Amino acid sequence: MYKIHHYFLFGVLVPFISLVSLFTIFSSDFLTLTTWASILASASDIGIIVLGVTLLLIGGEFDLSVGANFALSGLLFGSLTLLGINSFLALTIALAIGACIGLINAACTVFFKIPSFIVTLGSMLILRSLILLYTQGLPVSVEDTNGVMQVLAGELSQNLLSSFIWWFAIGFYLIYLLNWTKLGNHIVATGNNCDSAYLSGINTIRVKFFCFVCCGIIAAFSGVTQFSHLNSLSPIAGEQYELYAIAATVIGGTSLKGGQGSIISTLLATLLLSTVDTGIVQIGVSTYWYRSFIGLILIFAMTINVYLRKSDS
Repeated sequence: MYKIHHYFLFGVLVPFISLVSLFTIFSSDFLTLTTWASILASASDIGIIVLGVTLLLIGGEFDLSVGANFALSGLLFGSLTLLGINSFLALTIALAIGACIGLINAACTVFFKIPSFIVTLGSMLILRSLILLYTQGLPVSVEDTNGVMQVLAGELSQNLLSSFIWWFAIGFYLIYLLNWTKLGNHIVATGNNCDSAYLSGINTIRVKFFCFVCCGIIAAFSGVTQFSHLNSLSPIAGEQYELYAIAATVIGGTSLKGGQGSIISTLLATLLLSTVDTGIVQIGVSTYWYRSFIGLILIFAMTINVYLRKSDS
């Protein structure tokens, strides 16, 4: 049987240590606190979204609308704040919108039997169009940072934001959920084989709705934290986040077929991508190569994944 901790060691941890060692050799500044604060801040930007995508993939479904959800929720939060609405209420409304997006995706997938890949691709395109219509292509910005924005994305130290704490808090909650709760067992069982899970008495419809809604709320929360950090957000914010989120999830060892995955591996995989992003800049390599590096890491991760599955079986 495939063991995720084997993959964590050979598919994530060894590449991570190898890359850190490589960047350290070529850049004397790589192991400084400033550099790692920047890496952690960068990782937490997309890392929150990655956690939601991981949960949903373990449950056996996709969500390609997370980037658009991220942008819409962040822009909505900023717009409501500009109108003078209480920032906590604005946050609640933004998260509710994210939940509704997840709810609609779940309903179309579960009740109409449309593959979630198609459903969420369609919702991504619809949301992107609505964002541009609403903003007319212009960014939403605020001048003053309120209390909620400080809590969500204030600076803990130089370059390190409180969004890093939120990233780890959500990660540890999902670790607990998937490993030590009945619902977590149901999510894994549903992702492994939905029909078998249903026949064993699991309410698979409720499980899928839960995963979609959680993914939607997490994406919305990530958008709000990003707006809180920048005091501004562009209508094109979050574009391709869905692809990077899936890449990080797969590099972390989560099966695209569902039922298998590790939040800890996902956290480290996200940190790995952020390390590459920062490291290639420090050693003087053009940032245009970043996607190529991610592609190579993704292919390497899948090769290790397939090999370990075959050897364990």
